[in-house]
This record gives sequence, C-alpha cells and structure tokens, in this order.
Amino acid sequence: MKIALCTTSTNHMKKKYTITALLLFFIFSCGYSQKFGIGLQTGIGTYRMSGLEDLNTYVIRNMPFDTRLVSDFPAYWYYRPSISFKFDQFSIGLLSTFQSTGSRVSAKDYSGEYRFDLKVKSHNPGIYAEVELFDKNNLHLTLSYIAGLSFSKLTMKEYSIILDQQQVNDKYKFKALNYFVEPGLNFYYQFYFLTLGINAGYFFQIGKQEYYTNDNKNAKLANPQANAPIKPDWNGFRVGASVRYSF
Repeated sequence: MKIALCTTSTNHMKKKYTITALLLFFIFSCGYSQKFGIGLQTGIGTYRMSGLEDLNTYVIRNMPFDTRLVSDFPAYWYYRPSISFKFDQFSIGLLSTFQSTGSRVSAKDYSGEYRFDLKVKSHNPGIYAEVELFDKNNLHLTLSYIAGLSFSKLTMKEYSIILDQQQVNDKYKFKALNYFVEPGLNFYYQFYFLTLGINAGYFFQIGKQEYYTNDNKNAKLANPQANAPIKPDWNGFRVGASVRYSF
C-alpha cells in the first residue's frame, strides 16, 4: 500500500544569528554567574502523535486482511543534558532533549506476514530559565521554563511476504522543524556540590511544519483519506529525575 506524498510550495523562514546569540549568551552567563553546573535529567515522556495515529487507522481499515495495532506510540524515555549558570535565586542555562517513540501495525498467519512501522525521534536544543520558589535546609522548589527548536525525524517501513514471496519492502525517511516550550516544577535536594532532583513539566509543540522527505521540502507525508499533511506532535507530560554537579 502506498502512502500519499502531498506536494506544496511554501516559504520557510531562515534561521539566522542562532550561533551568535548562543555564544553571546554563554559569554555573558560565564562572566556574571555565581555557580556553573553540569547536569543530566532522564525520565518518561508521553507523546500525542495524533496525525500518525490517524495514519495507522487508515492502514488498518484499508488492508484486504485483518491487521492489529501492536504498539501505538507509547510513553518512552527521554534524555536531557544541560549546563547552568546560577545567580542568587535565579538560574539560566542551555540544554538539549532527546526523545523517541514508535508504532507497529502487523498481521501474521500461516500464509505470510505484514508489518507497517513508524519510528519517530526528535532532538530539541533550547534555553531555560529557573526561579527559586522555596529554599530551606538544602531543599529547593523551583519553577522552570524551557524554549527551543524541535528537529523531528520519522522512519516509515512497510514489509510484506506471502507464501515465501516478498511483496513489499519499502523504507521512507521524513523530517520537520518546529518549536517548543515546556513549563515545569522541580524539587531538589542539595548535597555539597551535588544536586539531586525530581522534575515534572509539559511539552508544548509550536509550529506548523509537516513531515517532508529528506531531499524535497515540498514533498510532504499525507493521510491519503483526508489528503492532509501530517506534522510531528510531541505534546505531552515529562516526568523525570536529575543530577547536577556545581562548580
């Protein structure tokens, strides 16, 4: 079964001065901060993926044989390294979040096998700010706000074999660039130079860029039923634990 590619002509904003802005941010922060920290947060994220879920529904309904949804973009691990600069009750920093999930539609019996796999991942560099709400006996409660870019990649694989004869073995790759913000609450315990934390937030994706093929920005992934282009949808909760070492 062939998935539609919707071709459109759109103008994309040029991303200028990003590296310069980050360098100025780093130089300013190093010069005026009281503490410098290196941290790592990891946890579980939930991912909505509404457009890709609709695509799976289309595949299931239009197959000439019975298929089932084995995996449907479950909650999965995310990883977030960071550097931070602390000024009294306020901190700023740079970070990057890596997250992934996927789905599988499949069918298998004595005559053959069918699989339709969607694997998505994203790399999300950003800037964050954090303000302290409570500080007592090495316990800290903070409010944080993260904003940045969201680089998404999608790999779509379709495979079928009937009576030992391979019918389909296709693989497509797509990508998209959007933005995100993530407000959150953080609870920390400080032990000398080491800070341990529990973190919770909600990831809001901003932007309208749909998945397009790696070599053609105008060739976009679309749901054949509605002929509607599909975009990433990383909206969801993030709950994790963190560790940070301060200098």
